Amino acid sequence: MNKLSQVSIGIGAAGVAFFAGFWSLGGRGGFKVLLLSTVLSTPAIIILTGQSRERIDRLEEELSTTNHKLSAANQEVAHLTSSNSQMSSNLQATKQSLTEIQTTLEESNREIKEANQHRDKAIKTVSDLQKAIAGLNRKLEAAQGETEDLKAEVGAWESEFKDRVEAEAEQRFQVAKKAEIERIFAEHDEITAEALRIAHGLQAWGEKVGSAHEAKRQLIKEMAGAYNQNLDELSATIEQERSEYLNRIELLTEKVARLQQQLEGDLIEPSYGQFGYSVEGKIANDIARKVWEDLGIPLAVTGYQLRSDGSIIAGYGYSRSIGVETILCDLNRYTGDLVKWLGIHSITSVKKHEISNLIIISLRRDPPIKEEELKRLFTPIEKLATQMIREMSRKGTIRIMGATGDGKGIAARYLLSRIIQTQPWFIRLHDPQHGSAEDYWGIAKVSQSGDEIKQALRAISAQMVDREKSKNHVPVTLDILDEIDTQLNKLDKKQFLNLVSRIRHLGMKLILIGQNPKVSRAGFQWADMEQMICLYQGSSALDAIKNNPALALKKEILLKQYGQIAETIQAKNEWLDDAKKHYFGLCVIPGKSAQWYELPIADQIEIDAECKLIGDKFSIPVNSSLFVNHKNHATQVPDELVQPVSMAQNGNCQTITGKGLQSPGNLGNNATIDQGNAKVATPAKPTCKNHVGTKLSQGKDQRYYCSLCKRKLRKAEVIWQ
Repeated sequence: MNKLSQVSIGIGAAGVAFFAGFWSLGGRGGFKVLLLSTVLSTPAIIILTGQSRERIDRLEEELSTTNHKLSAANQEVAHLTSSNSQMSSNLQATKQSLTEIQTTLEESNREIKEANQHRDKAIKTVSDLQKAIAGLNRKLEAAQGETEDLKAEVGAWESEFKDRVEAEAEQRFQVAKKAEIERIFAEHDEITAEALRIAHGLQAWGEKVGSAHEAKRQLIKEMAGAYNQNLDELSATIEQERSEYLNRIELLTEKVARLQQQLEGDLIEPSYGQFGYSVEGKIANDIARKVWEDLGIPLAVTGYQLRSDGSIIAGYGYSRSIGVETILCDLNRYTGDLVKWLGIHSITSVKKHEISNLIIISLRRDPPIKEEELKRLFTPIEKLATQMIREMSRKGTIRIMGATGDGKGIAARYLLSRIIQTQPWFIRLHDPQHGSAEDYWGIAKVSQSGDEIKQALRAISAQMVDREKSKNHVPVTLDILDEIDTQLNKLDKKQFLNLVSRIRHLGMKLILIGQNPKVSRAGFQWADMEQMICLYQGSSALDAIKNNPALALKKEILLKQYGQIAETIQAKNEWLDDAKKHYFGLCVIPGKSAQWYELPIADQIEIDAECKLIGDKFSIPVNSSLFVNHKNHATQVPDELVQPVSMAQNGNCQTITGKGLQSPGNLGNNATIDQGNAKVATPAKPTCKNHVGTKLSQGKDQRYYCSLCKRKLRKAEVIWQ
């Protein structure tokens, strides 16, 4: 290739580049492009200058840049095309969803329309029923009026009927007697006439037939005997007819009595229930059937109930013409035969219902629960007491409830015996029945009468206010208030509940002993028990299961368990002295499942009367560290370290001692606890066992938080300095 060719090729390439650059720069008009193409296609010798070369290079760079942009634009167009396709697909799906929604709406509208039609029909039906009921009520009123008239007529007819029947019977008897006598007399006259005729004949022939004279007399004698026999038979016939008349009168009187019983709605024969294939219903019917067959007592089976404890109760109507006491007496004597005939375990009671005119028969098909199964229902009392004491950091009040003789005092004493072994709390006992037969404590008391307990409540309230102000919550105090229900009234209730809810944050605990809310004059409700840990003793547990909203979800199973436990415990206590009896109860800790427990025997509970933790006055220890650093609390607190706490009011200061809560006037809620001039030792402060000296913060749940451990500490991890 010569130089000229090389120059031509170079010029051609440059021309192409120039054309591309010219196009990219927006060369205008097809004429210029065609001219440039024509020029470039013609071989020529062009001498390129340095400036032209630079322009060509720039145009080549611009062409390369344009190609990149064109490629990016193509990619963008492809991406937009893909997006458009995806959007079209989404749009199609949206249209389909809208179509389905429209279809659903149409169906809903149709259903609503049909529902409205049904509603209109129902309204019309209810209107028709109301009209029919009104008509029936009018007919019922008319029938009741007719019944009253009929009763009045029956009463009048009954009063007159017997006399009329007896008079009619006597009249008919006299008529029949008179007619029969007349008939006999007529027959007698004929016989007499015939006898006379024969006698005259005999007399005429007497002389001729003297030997026949004896035969004549014998004949007359026989005729007289026949006559007397006819009279006896007539008398017997008359007596028989009289007896038949009297029997008919008695039968008619009985029918009248039955008619009167039916009109009065009384029961004259058994009535059985329709219970299908129910075994319990069959037993209820069989009892009524057997009583009717053997005792002749009509009973009407009104229904039955299978109770949660496995027993069955059946209700029976009875005839009011028979005294209910007589029926109960006969049924109670007959229960043994009924049990054998029915093949059941026992009939536990036969009694009249307290409200309605029904006889209630309680029976049990199966034997009661065994003692081994009963023990599995009980939570060990030691485990439960530990759990309760631990939960008192969350709920600072324990409520012990029970009727007299249900063992609430034994429960309180056992709980106290465990507390003094496990917790360094300063304990104050308040008992308004001090010195009575019910005084079973045998330990020191701060309050010994109702008035002193009322003052102690005010003192506890003052202590609460003082601790809120001072932020000093040690030592922990425990006040045991016996017979609390008799010391509060409805005006005190709100203030007392406020006290219960606030003291748990201030190192103060309460044990309240008394009856359940239904017999409390303070007006407590079952919902108020949510603020307390509750021990329901004996029969009080049954009231709690039926009425406490917290136990509603497990009401049926708890009722069944109560029946099993109560029956077994009652059988165990039948021949035991009070000091040896077994007592049970139900523990309800808010937020946890209810637990059954059995208390230990009363003689086995021991409380050290000399324990220093049990105060004989309202004063609290000065150095609280002695109460939290020593295990054996009964021997570690000397008397000289216990300072009296005074109640300051109106500038006066009065010391509360074991002799009673003496105060100049009423101790109101504004009373404060004043340490006076007593030398108060510096209270011990809690710190972390792993980071000694670290200041701990205390939460609402009374637990301490360590900032270095970054968590709440267990009791074993807290030490006092």
